[in-house]
Amino acid sequence: MTSISNATASDPSKSRALVAALRGDVLSAVEEKRKLSNSLGARLGIVSLELQQFRRLSTSYGYEFSEKLIREVFTRLESELPKKDAVLYTGKDEFLILLAGLRVPEQLKLALGKINRILEPVFTFGPVHHHLTVRLGATIDGHADTAVELVRQADEALLRAGERCEDQYIFEPCKAESDQIPSLELQRELKNAISGSEVRAVFQPKTNLRTGEIVGVESLIRW
Repeated sequence: MTSISNATASDPSKSRALVAALRGDVLSAVEEKRKLSNSLGARLGIVSLELQQFRRLSTSYGYEFSEKLIREVFTRLESELPKKDAVLYTGKDEFLILLAGLRVPEQLKLALGKINRILEPVFTFGPVHHHLTVRLGATIDGHADTAVELVRQADEALLRAGERCEDQYIFEPCKAESDQIPSLELQRELKNAISGSEVRAVFQPKTNLRTGEIVGVESLIRW
């Protein structure tokens, strides 16, 4: 597991070219840590981590800076997290963190706090001092049949965090139905409805109950 992580962190340019190939290795690592957790009578937690404003940093300070940043983020996480865990660089601005041996869901929340604390100290490379911000999406095993599904849940949690403009989000299966991100199908149907003039504006008057005078209007969109 360490050899995969070190290879990707020490040479991000190569890792970007090998992300598709490494995906299989990532899934193998997830399955390995999952079996380890099960053998301990515990569960595996997965955190999908995204570096914020990474493209802007690369544009402002150059590729060498972003390469050093990726390497330092990996080094901090690997050295500070328990040895039973694993840190994987999956390309561009994203990492996957495998938290083995979680016994209660609350440990996942504590782990997210620890990850933020690890990355909180300023990153300094020559004259550049940068306070890094990250976005986290997390899930814990127990509602996924495969490693692929478990990673998908972590990725979905990261997506939801971005949609909500939040720093972190923990995947909860019980909310999957009622709290969904709008599906691509719904987005397509809405676009077609707008193009087909199926959406119309309706104006509802706002009245002063004391005088009966109309004091404004409320605009509604109906489909």
